[in-house]
Amino acid sequence: MQLKILKTGFEFFDLLRVMGTAFIYQFALNELEGSGEVTIYNIPGFYLIDKIKEIPNADWQNILPKAKGFLLKGNKNSLEESFEVIIQNIGRLADIPDPFSDDEKRLLGEKTLEGILDICAIQGHRNLTKCQKYKFGDPLKVDKLNWAFCNIGARVMLKRFSLGKGKQVIIIFEPRKLVFNNFYEINSLLDDSIKLKRYPTALIASVYVALIVAKTLYEHKEALENVTLNSIFYSILTGKKAGGGGKIDFKLLNNLIQSKPDLLEHWKKIMEHCFSILKSPKKGKQNVFETVDSLAHFIASPSIENWKKHCVFLLRYILSAEEDKKIRKKKTEKSDKEFLRYSKPLIKEVWRNVEQI
Repeated sequence: MQLKILKTGFEFFDLLRVMGTAFIYQFALNELEGSGEVTIYNIPGFYLIDKIKEIPNADWQNILPKAKGFLLKGNKNSLEESFEVIIQNIGRLADIPDPFSDDEKRLLGEKTLEGILDICAIQGHRNLTKCQKYKFGDPLKVDKLNWAFCNIGARVMLKRFSLGKGKQVIIIFEPRKLVFNNFYEINSLLDDSIKLKRYPTALIASVYVALIVAKTLYEHKEALENVTLNSIFYSILTGKKAGGGGKIDFKLLNNLIQSKPDLLEHWKKIMEHCFSILKSPKKGKQNVFETVDSLAHFIASPSIENWKKHCVFLLRYILSAEEDKKIRKKKTEKSDKEFLRYSKPLIKEVWRNVEQI
């Protein structure tokens, strides 16, 4: 049995409701059969959830309360309401409604999409005013069933990191193909690998998480062979207000997973070194920030121009005035930042992949 979920154009919302739906069906398969491989395919225009099973309503009544126990983090009232909505609409689980249909909203009730569920939904649809300027509308509302799946998907999938001063970045992975059970493995491995909880910018945080994901996929190739990612989405929230966002294409990292994992390790080493300096109380960290920021921009948007910028900032940091003076005094002594330099094989690999993209 397969289930199609049409895309609405709100990437966070679409991904979260797909993951919420897949979680419910995967949990049901595990309960009824002991195992199963619910698979998600990202197809232009819709997501396809494959290898699911038609489950009688009586079984759903027993399964759904157990599934709730696996999702304890976050607002408990919101979780309770999500499962209540799904239990009330068990007959619709094999036919997910159009979330913005007025008829479905009247039939199922409606809920407002919060910022964490989709940053674009906070601002609604833009309308052209009499002065020919765009202004944002009211936050979007969807039917309760889609909201429930989206809310469950957020508890399963979202990653949050602090940017300081009340800001946080929300990160989500967009799969090309994903076996849902593998997603749990990736999540647990990520939780072990990502130690830092606060980052200088949203882009730097997202790129660092992307590197950890890519490295995890390489190190567990056999176990995670059915996982391919398209991109990583991120958005910035200050309280409940939208603060921008973006998308990191995973094409470069997918290429490196297949060919040169050493480059992934080197980039991770550069970023973690810069993080260790940036969180220290020392002054004069501009070169450090520019180094890690330029690397993040290059990985997010691989181009010759961005690569040149990164090389300039990295060399400027390595050959900073203090280190340069020390090297001139003792010519045999190397800078303690020399390990950040790229070897010839790594540079060749960078150029080869930039030319491909």
